[in-house]
Amino acid sequence: MSENKQKNTEGAKFLNPGQRFFTVFLLAFAGFFLWQSIDILHQYPKVSGPAFFPLCISGLMIFLVILDFVKSLKIPAIDAGVPLGRKLIDTFKYVFPKESFIFLLICIAYFVLLVLGVPFMIASVLFLMGSMCYMIPHNIVKNAIYTVVLLVAIYLIFVLVFKVSLP
Repeated sequence: MSENKQKNTEGAKFLNPGQRFFTVFLLAFAGFFLWQSIDILHQYPKVSGPAFFPLCISGLMIFLVILDFVKSLKIPAIDAGVPLGRKLIDTFKYVFPKESFIFLLICIAYFVLLVLGVPFMIASVLFLMGSMCYMIPHNIVKNAIYTVVLLVAIYLIFVLVFKVSLP
């Protein structure tokens, strides 16, 4: 978005590119959890069962997202009149800024390592060092110390205290 367009919209209320899409995405996300909660409710049909809290939270989330979406329909988008292709690109950039997209790729790589059978501690070292070196570059020694401290804490808490076997 150009600086001129930003300056023209200061003080006025406009939706960023992708805000409506993100609201629809949140609605689908909350709908999925509502569906899962209803599925749990069928298995445990008591009010004090494990489905009550997720059911309430997902229902509240759906209500609030719909309310936000209805309110956003009254607000003009900053990219009104822009071609659809450009809107899609702007939406993607809004929903996944560069830093978030790269971190998402790092998380997917971590998941793939775990699925391929790489031991948890090795995959976690690679994930933590990779993500911290990306987010905090030029501090490799500090990142290594943080990685060791976090993994030792995870090991102590989960393996020794709670007796959980790590994948």
